[in-house]
Parts: sequence; C-alpha cells; structure tokens
Amino acid sequence: MTTIACDGKTIISDSRCTDENLKTEVQKIFKVGSDYIGIAGNYSDGLLFVEWYQDKRRRKPHVDELEVIVLTPKGVFHYDPALIPMKVNEKFYAVGSGRDFAIGAYMAGATIQEAVEIACMCDVYSAKPLQVSP
Repeated sequence: MTTIACDGKTIISDSRCTDENLKTEVQKIFKVGSDYIGIAGNYSDGLLFVEWYQDKRRRKPHVDELEVIVLTPKGVFHYDPALIPMKVNEKFYAVGSGRDFAIGAYMAGATIQEAVEIACMCDVYSAKPLQVSP
C-alpha cells in the first residue's frame, strides 16, 4: 500500500505502487492551491480524490480503498472512502501499510523523514525514493 506521514508542517511519502506481482514508482503527494494531499490505497481511487478535491462542485467519486492526509493552512485532515474530512489533532499522523512502523519510529525519537525511511525498510509495500511537501 504505502506510507504517508504528516507532522503538521510537512507530508512525506514513499513512492512504491504495487499491482499484483508488479511494482513501480508513482507520485503520491499533490499540491492543490495551498493544500498538500498524500494518497494511500488504490492509486486510481487516489487520483479520483485529487480530481474531486480540485473542484468539489463535482460529484463525489465512488472509491473503495483509500486513505488520504490533507495538510492545509487550517490543519491536517484525514479522509477515508466516505470522503468526509476528519480533523487530526495528533502532532504526528500516518496512514498506509507502513503506518505502524512510522509511528513507532517517530515515538522513539526519529524525525518525520527518518520515520518514513524506517517504514520503507520494514514494510514490503513501501519504498524509497521519498516524496516531501515543501
């Protein structure tokens, strides 16, 4: 799946995308206006979310497997397949298959970047290169 983490200032993700026995690198962090979007789950569902987020007047897309972190000037928000924003109050938040590794590394003193790097070492569905929002 992936590892995406946010500390309220930055979103960092891995780049791996898998489809059955294939793996490739894809873009997982997108900029929409002043917001940064990190997508995890089904990549096509993630791209549908980004298109919808760019123009919310559009009908919400039907997505099945999706977790999204959105970093905005008003805070951090999590979206699941219902596409209803949930405000995140934690200092560090992560989604995806490498989430637990990243959270554990961060709690043990790693920086956000180190936490995602550690998740990439432990989670078979996450891999470098890392993508970092400015």
